[in-house]
Amino acid sequence: MLSENKTRMTRFMRTKLIGIFLLGFCIVSPHVYSLENVRVQLKWQHQFQFAGYYMAKELGVYEAVGLNVTFEEALPGTNVLEEVLSGRADFGVGTSDLILKRSQGVPVVVLGVIFQHSPQAMVVDNETKDFKFKDLIDKPLMIENGAADLWAMFQSQGIARHEIQPLEHSFNIESLLSKDVTGMSVYITDELYRLEQANFNYQLFKPIDYGIDFYGDNFFTSEKLLKKKPDLADAFIKATKTGWAIAYKDPEHAIELIKLRYNSKRSVDELRFEAEQMIKLNQPNLLEPGYMNKARWQHIYDTYSSLGLVSSMPDLNDFLYQRKETDWAKIYRYGLLIAAVSCVLAAILAYVFLLNIRLRKEMKRREKVEEDLTRSRDALKKSNDDQTALINMFSHEYRTPLSVIKNTTAMLEQKVTPVLPDTQPRFDILWRAASRLVELVDNSLSPDRIVDFTQSDKTKGPCDILTVLKETIQSLDVLSKANIIFHTSETSKVYIALADSELRKCLDNIISNALKYSGGQDVEVFFQKDADFACIDVVDKGIGIPEHEVNEVFLKYHRASNADVSSGAGLGLFIVKSILESIGGNIVIDSTVGKGTTVSLFLPLIDK
Repeated sequence: MLSENKTRMTRFMRTKLIGIFLLGFCIVSPHVYSLENVRVQLKWQHQFQFAGYYMAKELGVYEAVGLNVTFEEALPGTNVLEEVLSGRADFGVGTSDLILKRSQGVPVVVLGVIFQHSPQAMVVDNETKDFKFKDLIDKPLMIENGAADLWAMFQSQGIARHEIQPLEHSFNIESLLSKDVTGMSVYITDELYRLEQANFNYQLFKPIDYGIDFYGDNFFTSEKLLKKKPDLADAFIKATKTGWAIAYKDPEHAIELIKLRYNSKRSVDELRFEAEQMIKLNQPNLLEPGYMNKARWQHIYDTYSSLGLVSSMPDLNDFLYQRKETDWAKIYRYGLLIAAVSCVLAAILAYVFLLNIRLRKEMKRREKVEEDLTRSRDALKKSNDDQTALINMFSHEYRTPLSVIKNTTAMLEQKVTPVLPDTQPRFDILWRAASRLVELVDNSLSPDRIVDFTQSDKTKGPCDILTVLKETIQSLDVLSKANIIFHTSETSKVYIALADSELRKCLDNIISNALKYSGGQDVEVFFQKDADFACIDVVDKGIGIPEHEVNEVFLKYHRASNADVSSGAGLGLFIVKSILESIGGNIVIDSTVGKGTTVSLFLPLIDK
């Protein structure tokens, strides 16, 4: 425990120093010698939703700009706006409905946006059916006050406000779990976690899916404070943005801090879920915390207007805070810009000089490379000619003994089967195997196919999957020490746009691999289909494939690190994937080392 606490303290101090360092690029405050008390009214209870504010305080970022910040949790019924306007709080955390208040003449000013997209959504009990919007009419729904984006979503789907009978929100998902209501408004960043933990079957309606894209949480203040203490507001803005940048960069530290300093009732897993959802929603790697856009606020106002909630457009320049810099500040910034540009130009000139020297050397090197390439092309042409001759020889040498095997099998069948009728199936297997080998020689050992051995038979079927699959299993089952167990409920023919030989090539590769690495255990083959695709699953309980190599096994000449080094060229899966993709199919592998592998082939169906 002592070691864990020491690690946490070291991590805390390191992050604190980083926070103050980052802040140094944002602001140099004249108020570092005295701290001014600042009160922030949150919109809910302590959780990761406010992590950036906590990090700015606990890491000393607020203190570095002269602020002593305290936070007040909200309870159901807390009016955050009233707390700020009355002066009981200096800053507050609000939602997009602040523009509605501004249009009504309320002197509120937004300082920055934290949630780039609203996390608010409608979740519905989906135990019995898939809900459509019309199904929600006259159903008991809990909708949070000010949820204009949800009302806009209903309106966009042709549901008027009077058709919905909203209930007072309990802010407790137990109302949904106990089926007291059909649906309720939630934050997808946290409340979905508890629904999933309860194995609750729900359906989610998100406004953004219907073109309603509101901002979520933002921090704001009053015009009165801005006029009286503009430097205070500016310091708070920049320190808050820095705190959020640190929280997104190190969410695990923020979670630890929330649990240790703010006595959050939420578990570490729940806080981690909330952090992950917020990062997905806000994309801090693309937009800095606090960023806001006038066009987005105009969209929000237009949505309120369509709902009949506003009558006059507020001046966005007054509603959205922008720091008014002095002339000296501008001159200072321009001076820095000119100095930076001068340095860049000097660097460019030096780079161009050095580049000319390097280009001369490169031209001489390339002249030599071209001479070497000419000699290599001549050597390669001779090698290709020799290869073609060798391939023709191999084709002839392989085809002759295979034809002998095939013909001898036919003669033996005629003589033996009348005496030993039970051998008929085995002769059939021999005949198909020999025919298959002859076909492979004809299709593979030719100069044009050697150039690209993944070329497929241009014949596009139709091919009956079940017939080829059963024949392949029968052939391999006879030759293998392990059993191949086939499962399917299909009895009718199932067709794909592929030559029989190409499908057999795929199945041979996959099932043979399963037998090879099954360790003598049975291999199972499953076949099923739907309206568009057939799926063949080949399952073994063998050595498996290392997780980091699963996607690499489809590369040409790649073999798994734990594969049998004595055989195989690493081409089988590459060829299978190439054939399947040529008809719009796919191959997927799920494997665990020591437990086995499942290879799934997906084949698009056709009508014969």
